[in-house]
Amino acid sequence: MAYSNSLQLKMNKMTSNIIQASSLVNNPNIESKSIESMILELIVLRTENNRLHNTISEIEKENRKIVSQQNNIIQKLTDENKEVKQIVEKKINEITEEIRKTLEDRIRMMSRRIKEWARMKEMEEKEQEEEIMELREKVKEMEKVVNEKEEEISMIGEEKKAIRQLCVWIDYHRNNRMGYLKEIVSRK
Repeated sequence: MAYSNSLQLKMNKMTSNIIQASSLVNNPNIESKSIESMILELIVLRTENNRLHNTISEIEKENRKIVSQQNNIIQKLTDENKEVKQIVEKKINEITEEIRKTLEDRIRMMSRRIKEWARMKEMEEKEQEEEIMELREKVKEMEKVVNEKEEEISMIGEEKKAIRQLCVWIDYHRNNRMGYLKEIVSRK
């Protein structure tokens, strides 16, 4: 009787933990959360998954222990109680199998959700990589434009330099001719 209450309490606690884990997985806002919070949720789900496996193992261990104890008691019973023994064993096996199936189903469901989340995460990363590649291409194009503009500025600078040299040369020749013309005019 005391074991039955203990088992029932463990099953209730395990069910509430499964519901909490499922609520994390079923959260419709999962797409809007940051990567860090998604990773934290994944860690929580994995921890809950491991805890559920441990709980299953504990229940199975306790179940084996109880079955063993019951077998000892049943062996002591008279032939009149053989029918009761079969009913008890069948009920224990049914309950154990039912618990195992329920937990395995929930674990499979959580595993599927984790895989879906990982697949979505992978797709997001691919999209981000594509955006990065596009931005890199734009940067390369901008660098080409900047280089072309620098070349144009450099050519304009060279043209200005050539114009200045021509102006100096013209001034030089103008001054020389003026001096020559003054000399000619003063001789006459």
